[in-house]
Amino acid sequence: MSKLYEKMIKSRPSFSPMQRELRSLTAEVTRQHPGGDNLKQLFRSLDITSLSSLDTESSIYSLCTKVRVVPKRFPGTPAAAAVCVYPAFTRQVSSLLSESGVRTAVVAGSFPSAQTFREILTAEVSMAAGHGADEIDVVMPPGLIKERYYDEAANIVKDIRKAAGNRVLKVIIESGVLADPAAVYSAAVIAMEAGADFVKSSTGKEPVSATPEAAWVICSAIKRYHEETGIKVGFKAAGGISDPGTALLYRSITASILGDHWLGPDLFRIGASRLANAILSSDSEESLNYF
Repeated sequence: MSKLYEKMIKSRPSFSPMQRELRSLTAEVTRQHPGGDNLKQLFRSLDITSLSSLDTESSIYSLCTKVRVVPKRFPGTPAAAAVCVYPAFTRQVSSLLSESGVRTAVVAGSFPSAQTFREILTAEVSMAAGHGADEIDVVMPPGLIKERYYDEAANIVKDIRKAAGNRVLKVIIESGVLADPAAVYSAAVIAMEAGADFVKSSTGKEPVSATPEAAWVICSAIKRYHEETGIKVGFKAAGGISDPGTALLYRSITASILGDHWLGPDLFRIGASRLANAILSSDSEESLNYF
């Protein structure tokens, strides 16, 4: 691995304060009122996601149509950051979201496992970019990290970075599979050095997805990387985030470690489906099932 990687590992922050700080942040979020403008503004960082084997052109059309009109139908709620779909729907979503301000995000590179030929990984990423994806979410195989094949993991991401061109690249490290904070930190550093624009926690397809602990570690790695390089890398929490309180906790973790200037959609995202409904219901006496 590179000298930068070795330096960041040697200067890795202690994980000892993590649980204490997370308890404090959780208590602070719990005291806050769950509704209001603070929650509505969270909507602008959402990647509204549909990654089901039952997705069809009809269901994706319905989703995009609803996403486009959120600011009009729910006054005071900003547009979402992106709609995230499988590669087959790239061209359709790009067309439907044209001029809406909502970006087209695509999971590619043999999502969610990335367990295929390198040529297929890069070809799918290249095709997604060519069909209109603004952003591409890919998996860096966690097995390579667990077995300490760091150079191979980095080279996969570098090849994908090249195939993605100037599209925003979100690299999923599958933190729930890695589990160990040191492994999560290493994976985040490798992803950033290989060209990630965002480090994303999870696919949402494993038993353990996003966790506050993983968010704390990833944001700590992003902070150290920025200190060493001056490059700002974003953080995306994804997988199982369905209630506003949990979403606000991830936002609070990001702000606590990286600062409030990291909270715009250019550097902070949450991948969600059910969460969008919960946010839209925050000012209503009834639970809305809009999406």
